[in-house]
Amino acid sequence: MAEIRVEYKNLDTLVYEEIKSMIFQQKLPPNSKIVEEEISKQLNVSRTPVRTALTALEKDGLVKIIPRKGAYVVSLEVDDIEEIYVLREVLEGVAARYSAKNANSSFIKELEKALNNYRTAVEDKDYNSCIKYDEIFHNLIHHSSKNNRLISHLEIIKNQIQLLKFRSSHIPGRPLKSLSEHIEILNAIKERDSEKSELAMRTHIKNAKEDVLKFYRGELK
Repeated sequence: MAEIRVEYKNLDTLVYEEIKSMIFQQKLPPNSKIVEEEISKQLNVSRTPVRTALTALEKDGLVKIIPRKGAYVVSLEVDDIEEIYVLREVLEGVAARYSAKNANSSFIKELEKALNNYRTAVEDKDYNSCIKYDEIFHNLIHHSSKNNRLISHLEIIKNQIQLLKFRSSHIPGRPLKSLSEHIEILNAIKERDSEKSELAMRTHIKNAKEDVLKFYRGELK
């Protein structure tokens, strides 16, 4: 791995983002030990920013630090996935409801742009871009809800959600299903129909959960 460049961002942030990316892409697999010395050599940095990044990643729920043993990548079990998606369904459903109430032409244009970019990524089978534009689509809805407490709760589990999104984007057929579900969400919001928007979002999250659980159980290849 080439050494990271430090001109544009704080070094701690760069190291944090690099290790998080390695976890998402399973270059650091679930349950694997994260050896500070190895990471610092790969990134050509001292061990101090690596240690700082691991502490932050533990707060994100992606790393577990065991005293006198070291840091390990968290492995999400079926029960963890159930809990995360239950929270997502409730919180994002409410976000969609309030977004429909607050929707204006500028917000809808941004949502359409994110959806069109997502569609292109799905057609190109560009899974990294799928994740990027999926996150933009959902974040637009979160912030349009104008409910700061709801947004804060979503931020707490954001990284675990992103980890599961990375996995689900590689499930055969899931990106195409998500595209169809996103269209339903967008149409409901464009109609300013709060109930329909919440239902469309909750259906989307439920469907994603079922596919992820099937994938983790080995029922989808």
